[in-house]
Amino acid sequence: MFPLVIDLLTFLVNAICLALIKSPDSVRGGRPESTVRQDLVDGFRLLARVPLLKAFSTFGLLISVAEAMIMAMLPILLLRQLGLPDFYYGLVFIASSTAAIVGAWISPRLGERLGIVTVNRLGLIGIAVGTVCIAVGATLGSVSAGLSPVSRLWVLPGRCGTSG
Repeated sequence: MFPLVIDLLTFLVNAICLALIKSPDSVRGGRPESTVRQDLVDGFRLLARVPLLKAFSTFGLLISVAEAMIMAMLPILLLRQLGLPDFYYGLVFIASSTAAIVGAWISPRLGERLGIVTVNRLGLIGIAVGTVCIAVGATLGSVSAGLSPVSRLWVLPGRCGTSG
């Protein structure tokens, strides 16, 4: 029950933070009225006109879909297939959230120092390295079936579909 209370509190903090954000329209005195449909059409036109925005948006969409697929199967893999304690399931979310917070905190500073293009390239290299690590983990996962739970956590994808 306690984790659900913590989850509830985080949603409450998020709602308060969102309510405190002033939209650019209200700060500048507003703009002519538009509909949600018109805003969406304008946004898609902008994406179609700017190749870099189109590429990043498509990439973000594909990453989000892949992440959603992984996160949907993660509890089954960790808790049922591998039989790991609930702690490891929480650990994945803690690590993911911490990485997102650190990335959001450090990327503007890196952008000022190294340039936005360089930071984006570093991010893409990081994603590529992570993908290679998952592929290597999937390959070595069945070999590492007898390793300790912490070691097995690093090669989880390889345990999918194997017995044991």
